[in-house]
This record gives sequence, structure tokens and C-alpha cells, in this order.
Amino acid sequence: MSLVRHVVLEPPEEPGRSSRALFVRDRFSIWAFFFTFLWLFRYGLWNAGLIVLALALCIGIFAEIDGLGVTAAILSLLLGIYVALEGPMLRARHLRRRGWRVAAAFQASGRTEAELLYYNRPAEPPRLPPQQKPAPWYSPSRTEPRAGNDQFLGISPAE
Repeated sequence: MSLVRHVVLEPPEEPGRSSRALFVRDRFSIWAFFFTFLWLFRYGLWNAGLIVLALALCIGIFAEIDGLGVTAAILSLLLGIYVALEGPMLRARHLRRRGWRVAAAFQASGRTEAELLYYNRPAEPPRLPPQQKPAPWYSPSRTEPRAGNDQFLGISPAE
């Protein structure tokens, strides 16, 4: 069995690890391949589902033109492949826009192993924002002109 990347998303209203965390597999989804717009509708991706449904209808109309049946079949296949490859990450992006937090991303051979890796990892200390350093050209000690240099930007001070 091969390793698959899992992205763990936590709900916005629960801090820390949650029993409601979602594990999204970043891999080809066979269900999304065969049932493109229905799969998108199932996960609440209404806009993407409507676009895919409109494209599928256009491809169906395109297939009715004499001599373009093979082209339409290839386009339909490509649409299914695209949704199957990008669908899981569209779902994760949709959840992030709704406030879900990405808690972890790791490789696991299945959902059970992904859950074990996520729930049994040690707790991380809260991350502090990085300290900002002042710009290298600004320093409070450099506000006065240097000794021996009475010109500032080529202008002599008024006497």
C-alpha cells in the first residue's frame, strides 16, 4: 500500500485537537471521476459543481455534431480526471474559507494510520509571532549627524 498525503482540518469553534477533525486525502478520487458534479455537490462545492455540470452539458451538445463524438468523449474524460485530481483540494480550500484551520499535513497509508498519527502526536506549544527587528538603516543612535560630517545629503547646515 502506498503512502497518501492527508490534510487535517479542524472546525473553527473548537480550539486544539477536535474529534470532529476532517481528514482530506490528497489523491485521485475514483468517485469524483465517475460522478463529477454529484461528488462536488455532495461536499457543498455548489459553484464548482454547477460549472462542471454546465461543461458536461456543453460537451454533450458538442458530441451531437457529426464527427466530433470522439473529441467530446476525450473532453468528458479530461473533465473527470481534472475533478478527480483537484476535487479533494477544492474541498479543503472550501473548508478553509469557511473558517476551518489546517492543523496538520502528513503521509499515511490510510485513514486509520492518519488518525493515529494525528491524535497521538505530542502537543505543540503555541506559536508566537516572530519578533520584528528594526530596519538595518534605522537606529535611534544614528539620528544625530556623525562627528566630522557636517553635510547631510549634500546640503550644508545653515550657520
